[in-house]
Amino acid sequence: MTSRAPRAAWRRSSGCPQAGARCSRASTSWPPRSTADSTPRGSRPGSTPTRRAAPPPAAGWASSPSCASGSPVQGKLHALVEATAPDERDPGAARYRAFLLHRFRTAGAGLAEPDRVRVAELTAEIASLEQAFVANIEADRSGIAIAEADVDGLPLDLVARLARTADGRLRVGTAPAERVPFMAYARSDTLRRQLLEAFGNVANPANAPVLPQLLRARHELARTLGHGCWANLALARSMAGSVDRVRKPPRSLDRERAARARAQPHPAARLAPPRLAGRRSARGLAVDPHAGAGEAA
Repeated sequence: MTSRAPRAAWRRSSGCPQAGARCSRASTSWPPRSTADSTPRGSRPGSTPTRRAAPPPAAGWASSPSCASGSPVQGKLHALVEATAPDERDPGAARYRAFLLHRFRTAGAGLAEPDRVRVAELTAEIASLEQAFVANIEADRSGIAIAEADVDGLPLDLVARLARTADGRLRVGTAPAERVPFMAYARSDTLRRQLLEAFGNVANPANAPVLPQLLRARHELARTLGHGCWANLALARSMAGSVDRVRKPPRSLDRERAARARAQPHPAARLAPPRLAGRRSARGLAVDPHAGAGEAA
């Protein structure tokens, strides 16, 4: 099993509408993705948006009638991946198989029909709420107003692009282009504190009703998929794995890592010794082609 061939084979065998074509990461997703592993960094509550939230499940191949969550095509693909035994000689293929199974399961594969329908509803609801959360942050225009005398220490290009308020003062917004240099170079502790407080309250109260709904939908989705909470679902494909593992003391994690290192030799140890047949060693001795690199005949 390779990392690319099975994808095209499964598409052709399942009648996927995109068989023979490459998936575009911007508009399609294969197999169907849940919001547990597609949430952009900027859409998480309390963080600065770095990009727009992922499009809702209503767009792309994953939500087409033949490939929707719980559809016969998805069930066939899930069964095919699950029945494919991982090749021990190809760790990459095994990781890719585990990745596909995780994606299928977070989309509702393997659940009863009512649960699959509920997973699809929750996935769409979460995507919509995340987009609303990010949109409120991007639409926020909060900031602070400073006097002309307070620009001392600020870069000239920053001062030149600051807008003016109705009373003639300069307005510093919470966007990174203005907030970051102001926090780094402004000499007034009071103004820096005011800007930090404004940044901490971005999109408030616009996101006040959105956040409880998002937390409720995420928790219900995680419980429906068999996870204790959203944090466990979000960490399922990470190096941490679970909340309990994150809460472990660092020393216990070091012991686990050391045990794994002892059980798995370094990849360089698996390399075959070089063949030096017909050549001379550094001491001028003939080298046996069937012996190790440092053994003389």
